[in-house]
Amino acid sequence: KAVLSRDHHKLSVWGIAKEYTTQDLMEYMAQLIAKGFLVRASNEYETYKVGKKGAQFLNEKQKIDLPKMEKEEKIVIQAQEQYDEKLFQILRGLRKQIADDAHVPAFVVFGDVSLRAMARNFPESLDAFARVPGVGTKKLKDYGQEFVDTIKEYKKSAES
Repeated sequence: KAVLSRDHHKLSVWGIAKEYTTQDLMEYMAQLIAKGFLVRASNEYETYKVGKKGAQFLNEKQKIDLPKMEKEEKIVIQAQEQYDEKLFQILRGLRKQIADDAHVPAFVVFGDVSLRAMARNFPESLDAFARVPGVGTKKLKDYGQEFVDTIKEYKKSAES
């Protein structure tokens, strides 16, 4: 109703991404935010606008390559596997704290699939953490040690 009442269905870009799932679009948006092309708008709603880097990109009509997403089947399989729910909740709290400090949505830091993999595999080194789905070079550098330390601390307290 809101789309029709505002005539958004008449915009030239209407339906431009209909072949993508919501999850795909969230992942692409997360990448654009992480790269600085989109920034959080300063208003009461969680909305985003084109940042300086994004405006430069659009003005220069550059090309950007975003990595391909995992297949949904893999995500569903991973989500159904067993993991430590308590550690998962602790990692969600850490993710939220990091995201709030950076003024980005939590999924920009890590998606739930990555957190579940951490809560399943207990990576206690940066090498092991680098093998977690969704952990690339930048996320490893930016968040790896903090997450590894949290996992070690949780495991140590669980063994006591």
